[in-house]
Amino acid sequence: GQVLLTGKPTSGVDQGAYSLDGEALRVVFSGYNDLVCFDTRSGKSLWLRPREGGVRSLVALSSDGTRLAAGGGSKNPQVVSLYDAASGNLLQQFDHHSGQVMALALSSDGRNLVTATTADGVQLWDAATGKLLKVYAYQVPGWGQDMSAPVFSPDGRWLAIVGASAQIEESRVGVFRTDSGELEWEIQVKTDGSIGFGIPLAFAPDGKVLYTGAQRLKAWLLK
Repeated sequence: GQVLLTGKPTSGVDQGAYSLDGEALRVVFSGYNDLVCFDTRSGKSLWLRPREGGVRSLVALSSDGTRLAAGGGSKNPQVVSLYDAASGNLLQQFDHHSGQVMALALSSDGRNLVTATTADGVQLWDAATGKLLKVYAYQVPGWGQDMSAPVFSPDGRWLAIVGASAQIEESRVGVFRTDSGELEWEIQVKTDGSIGFGIPLAFAPDGKVLYTGAQRLKAWLLK
């Protein structure tokens, strides 16, 4: 079947970003001017908030559908806002980045937020309090103006981060322990230089396998 999403048109669809919860009951779209949340069962918009605009749209909905993180606005590119996904109410703002936020992710339960900037590396935050918990110093030669979104394992134990470099035609995936911040594994993914930084990552539901998609889909067993 087909479900049509209805509501106020959102401009900048070609430059927008989408995020679904774990059961695909809600989808959030960040366009040039608006941030809007839809109920996929009815197709109706649940809420809409104005957005600052800007070429980069960053949005992440937690798997349990409770929290939404958004950033990339033109006026405050160093700020990430956390919302209640059901109501659209603003819960927290993370504004202590020294550089533009290039990527973000939420843990499955919405308790932790990860942000990445070229200036600060990758940071782990307590989503409820706004407290900085960990800094992951993970960079490779040529770390640049595009970053793939970090990915949490479903149980929240692991955090996978892509460090990509067109200079060395290679991407390196670091898998960190979220509790200690220690690098547990590093996976080298060879690219052809044209793929750039967009290396998608996904954990298996049990968190024991990490999938990467560069020139071909690969599965990495994490023992």
